[in-house]
Amino acid sequence: MLRTVIFILAVVCLSSVNADTASSEKIVCYYATGLSNYSTPLPPGLDPTLCTHLILIGSSIIDGQIKPQKPTDPQVYYEKIPLMKKLNPQLKVLLCNGGNFNGVLATSQNRSRFANSSLPILRKYGFDGLDLDFEFPAWNGLPKYQKHSFSLLLMELYALFQQEAALTNRPRLMLTAAVVSTKEITDASYEVPILAKVLDFINLMCYDYHAFAYYDPFTGFNSPLYPEKHDSIYGNRSIVFSANYWILKGMPKSKVVVGIPLYGHSYKLVFKGSHGVHALSYGRGENGGFVTYPQVCKYLQSNFTRVFYEQCQVPYMYKDHLWISYEDEESLSIKVNWIKSHGYPGIMVYSMNYDDYLGVCDGGKTKNPLLKIINKFRL
Repeated sequence: MLRTVIFILAVVCLSSVNADTASSEKIVCYYATGLSNYSTPLPPGLDPTLCTHLILIGSSIIDGQIKPQKPTDPQVYYEKIPLMKKLNPQLKVLLCNGGNFNGVLATSQNRSRFANSSLPILRKYGFDGLDLDFEFPAWNGLPKYQKHSFSLLLMELYALFQQEAALTNRPRLMLTAAVVSTKEITDASYEVPILAKVLDFINLMCYDYHAFAYYDPFTGFNSPLYPEKHDSIYGNRSIVFSANYWILKGMPKSKVVVGIPLYGHSYKLVFKGSHGVHALSYGRGENGGFVTYPQVCKYLQSNFTRVFYEQCQVPYMYKDHLWISYEDEESLSIKVNWIKSHGYPGIMVYSMNYDDYLGVCDGGKTKNPLLKIINKFRL
């Protein structure tokens, strides 16, 4: 065990080569898999020309190893990578691995088993790297040792990818992670200086700051850019705070890719006449309170009232007993300008699936309007 740790540390400390050398203008797009088949050349909503990095949410953990979520995923998704790169030769495609990491993090043998399972699947299908999405180590009653064990897992993956690249004379596989945006979970879950050494970049999940919960039954914004003034309860729930906090904790700004949602959250209001921010609610709307952008457009077309909240630079809408926090072209333009003007290297999108890829909002004239706004980051 000690010799393994020393070897990993040596590789991490000596290496200065990054798999992803581009330091700016990243558009990192998550895409959720799940279909068994489709009639189009690529899965619906997957336009590789709108991204610099595409992360397929298409794997799970089975017996401590990385496996496809569905038996059909390789044929339906993985084998489409050559076509994606034909349409966008500069595209990097990563495989996202989420799920139950508890067993993986329990022992050094389990970490090694997991790490070694990554190379065959990544190289077989032509992926450019691996993205880990564990929500969240050492949080919500999980063992505290997971915080350091997660660091060790990332270090082992990094060392393995370095060693494989040296032996095969191929570019090193990239290593990224989706990480939380709130202060409390960041402190509990991550050894940020270690992550800063081994990850090519982080995908900072600047969303789900608010959603209905029995212990917090008040309306709030999914992804506010700025915090609400004079708010001692929710003051650190904003993109500005989260991005700055990760830098304060030791992550270089050059590795902080700021996440933006393409979906919203809905609430059921207790009193339809009380429809402002922090209004009392008693539950979530349809689909568990999850709202895609095409659904946003349909709501707006059915006489919902839209309000743009200046403090946080995001909109919300309401009608009768329904209240919705969402993103639109105005709020995304403001976020893109803030991210670019403050020197961050890129924007992460969750998820491509939720944009209006059919052109529902304007009768088919414009497809993927939100992603097209986000791509102004590259101009």
